[in-house]
Amino acid sequence: MANSRKKVTVDLATMAYGKIPPQAKDLEEAILGACMLIKDAYETVCEILKPESFYLDAHQRIFRAFERIVNRFGTIDLLTTVEALKQTEELETIGGPYCLMKLTNNVIGANNLMAHAAIVQQKYYAREVIRVAAEAMQLAYEDSTDVFDLLDTFSSDASKIGEMSNGAEFMDMASGMFKFMQETDRKALITDDIIGVPTGFKEIDRVTGGIQPGDMVTIAAGTGDGKTTIGLNIAQYAASLPIPCPVAIFMLEVPKEQGMQKLVTSYTSSQFKNVRRGHLTDSERKKIQHAQADLERMPIFIDDTPGINYMQAKAKLKRLIKRRAKERVANGLNPDEKWLVIIDYVQLMKVPKNDHRQTKEQDISEITANLKIMAKELGIGVIILAQVNKQVKARNKGNRLLLGDIRDSAGVEMDSDIVMFLYKPDNNDNNYRIAEIAKHRNGELLTTKLQVEFWRQKFFNPGEETKKEETQLSLPIVKPTEQFDDGFEVK
Repeated sequence: MANSRKKVTVDLATMAYGKIPPQAKDLEEAILGACMLIKDAYETVCEILKPESFYLDAHQRIFRAFERIVNRFGTIDLLTTVEALKQTEELETIGGPYCLMKLTNNVIGANNLMAHAAIVQQKYYAREVIRVAAEAMQLAYEDSTDVFDLLDTFSSDASKIGEMSNGAEFMDMASGMFKFMQETDRKALITDDIIGVPTGFKEIDRVTGGIQPGDMVTIAAGTGDGKTTIGLNIAQYAASLPIPCPVAIFMLEVPKEQGMQKLVTSYTSSQFKNVRRGHLTDSERKKIQHAQADLERMPIFIDDTPGINYMQAKAKLKRLIKRRAKERVANGLNPDEKWLVIIDYVQLMKVPKNDHRQTKEQDISEITANLKIMAKELGIGVIILAQVNKQVKARNKGNRLLLGDIRDSAGVEMDSDIVMFLYKPDNNDNNYRIAEIAKHRNGELLTTKLQVEFWRQKFFNPGEETKKEETQLSLPIVKPTEQFDDGFEVK
């Protein structure tokens, strides 16, 4: 597994060509002395500093002693600090009582305490940057290092430093009301109490409330039952909402060009075989040309890297989200968006550095566990499409699927918040599929029927009026000639 990579220990004192690591020992001494002499000094600096913020080990031990004193509702002063260090047998390690007395002699006052603490913390961040970069550099020289694993780890570690430097801030009423009204406006444009990203299928949205941020939804079906089609239908619906939801699609089974063909087909109600072969009728050509402007505007991003592993997918996705946010800020738009990710399909995804000692089921369990972590970490909805076992047809007990029918299913079932099956009705009518929510962590189960017309690659609600000319919803699509440097194709 990716987390089994050995920890690299780097000596801060020698990593930067003999340079002394960033530090501010005099300010550290002044802060520690102030905490023992000035009332509420510790409460002031503990908002910024933690023990690791201090460069000297002795100073870290003293600050931890302050924490223990406060946690016992005590008052920090010279005597209580001596006693706290005695209890942990650290008093002599830090230099004895004389060292603490010397710290109190360096106190000037409390006026610049916050400024001093900020400088000490900045030095700590600088040391962390050096540590992370040095670890990455050392690993990069090792032949056994998986470079994609390294890139993802380096990116994650660097992001954590940035998050530490920003900290968690209070939200004032002005910014709080801005976000509240923005979310209220978004919800007002969506009916039926949908609080997540809607799928466009009424009964499914009624039961689920849409796909929630942090949720992982599995859609499982047999070959030819429409996994890819329904995934792309959900993508186009989400991206065509009044407030569009960006969608990233990892297509592991078919090339991105085929995904584009399916998107165009379902939007324009053209014959898929004509679109795929390029033999369009005059009517189909006009419909596609008429739809082109809308198709190019919307945010669907497709990656078809063969054999991609979950760490590579996560790294690509984070770069894509970050780049889109920057572009939106540059255009005066809100960078915060509800993202949806679709994996087609999960059994084709790889694990990093697979030594082949794991079974396929263990691989899939590792993948789904990490995709669920990704959903929670990034606050996005993740849809994974999954194959079912071929032995299902041999049961001779109708077409209904069970949770155990998902191929390599242990991890898929356990990690998913929702598991939905697609299968033919028992009369084998190919114009319909049963959509059954067999697992729902936060709500009720459901069995409903969806109508499907594979000639135009489209699932829809039964009884929903089908039109040869679609209403002019904005549907995202990608252009094959322009790419992000992370592999996603975009307009």
